Parts: sequence; structure tokens; C-alpha cells
Amino acid sequence: MKKVSETGKNRRKAAAVCVMSVMSVGLLGGCGQTPGGVAEAAVGGAPVGSTTAGSTTAESGTAEGVTKVRFASGTINWPFCYLDENGNPDGFEFAVAREVDKLLDQYEFEYIGAEWEDMFTSVQLGKIDIAAWTIKKTPEREQEFLFADEWSTVQKFYLTVGGNNDTIHDLADLQDVTVDGNSPDEYIYKFWENYNADHPEQNIHLIASGDILGDAGIEALQNGATAAIFMDDITVAGHIEKRGPVLKTVGEPLAEEYGYYVYNKSNTELKEAVDGALRELKENGTYDRLYEEWFSFVGEALQK
Repeated sequence: MKKVSETGKNRRKAAAVCVMSVMSVGLLGGCGQTPGGVAEAAVGGAPVGSTTAGSTTAESGTAEGVTKVRFASGTINWPFCYLDENGNPDGFEFAVAREVDKLLDQYEFEYIGAEWEDMFTSVQLGKIDIAAWTIKKTPEREQEFLFADEWSTVQKFYLTVGGNNDTIHDLADLQDVTVDGNSPDEYIYKFWENYNADHPEQNIHLIASGDILGDAGIEALQNGATAAIFMDDITVAGHIEKRGPVLKTVGEPLAEEYGYYVYNKSNTELKEAVDGALRELKENGTYDRLYEEWFSFVGEALQK
């Protein structure tokens, strides 16, 4: 791999042109919708049975005794998961998976760019072996799917406002205002629901625009129609890299959330092998190296 400084600059330049879509809500990937073919936020592989976007395989052909593993993540959520300028799956999620693959001689990974709304159904039907997109554990999901024990991503969530907002510094400043949770089934929406239940005196109006970080969502934060959102630092930094200082995080992190790989409940052997590989990557420093390579821009972007 290239050195951090060169790689980061090149990837940011290419990605700013083609990937940062509104539903950068890996939010997303991890937000809180229940599975079963319902969109949590627009995210990754073509509908079940159709052609996938940006599918690549580690090797052409699979050696005897080696099992092919179909690893799927999204295509529009730079820097977590997206398609590069050649249409190939790229991003942190895929980079980690490639290192996992190197440690598991019994498996050969195929990398698939997938649609979020089809990802869980594809796992259930055996079309995908591993789904990844900063996916958060929820009781509903754990009833239907096998989750990794080892986390693969971590995000710090902040109160986030428009870059021109100098009046809101923490949650206590929200009084008689509107906040956007994007979709009622997402993690960020649930955060606001819980906060409002505990602080009815602040009279916060919660909406679900479905366009929280699209052009309309950014404009609403700029003109004050929406006072604040709840968003992770990496996603905010990614939008600043693309659009300039249109957003900013305020205060201390309000939550730290982990993302996990998702499997069909019958796929315990693969899950255990991948858990072991993820642990090894964390112990030998590879995970930290990849994290620095892909996310080193975050601190600088948030200071803009």
C-alpha cells in the first residue's frame, strides 16, 4: 500500500468527485433499522439475483479445498465503502476485509458493492456470506442474523450543526428547535427519540427528512430550518472534505458505536475464523495502520 500521506490525498481527491452521497450515513450502515428488505439508508449491492456493482475477486478461480466468501459492503459511503474511479469496491471496510483474507488460507474473498436495502435479505438467502457497512447490533437484528464478536469499525457521534452556526454548543442549547433524524428506523433517529423523552421541557421537534446530508439537508442546517443533527465524526469530516466547512461538530462525543460483520445464522465456522483474523489484525498493528491510512484526514477536516 502507499504511504499514508500520498494515499490519503489521492483517495480524497478521487472520492470527492464520485462518492459522497447523501446517505453517507453509514450512518448509517449502522443505524437502527430492522432487517428484511427494508432500506435503512440508501446503501449497497444490486437487488438479489441481479448484477452487483463493482464485484472483484482476490484470484481468478478457487483452489481445491478453498471456499469462496462473498464479502459485501456499500458503494456510496466514502471513506468506509465506495467504488473507485475504475468501478472497483474500495474503502476502509474492503481494506480490512482484504487483510482478513490474507490470514485465512482456507477462504478466498470476492468483494461486492451492494445496495443497503438488499444486503440483509441477501445474507438470509445465501447470496452474500458477510455483510459489512458499520452495521450496529440491535436486538431485532440479532434475532435473525449471526453477528461477529469482534467489531470492525468504530464511530464517535457528536451533536452536529451548520458550519455557520455559532449559537449551539451542546444539547442544552436546543430549545424550541427542529432536529433531523433522517429516518424513523435509524440509530440517529432513536437517539433523538430517547433524548426528547428525557428532556420534554426543551420542546425539540424531531423530523425525518430522508435527506439529512444531501443538498437539502445541508441547506436546512445552513439557514437554521434544522438546528442540529446527530452524526459521526468520520461522516462529518467526509462532507467537509467534499463541500468545505458546511458542518461542524460541537461539544464532546455523545456516543461511541461499533460496527460488526453480519452472517447467516448457519455460518458459524466462517464467523469464528474471521473473528480470529480481526483479533490478529488488531494485535499485530495492521488495523491501526489501516485506520490511520483511511481516516487521518478527520482531525484536520473537523478543524476547518
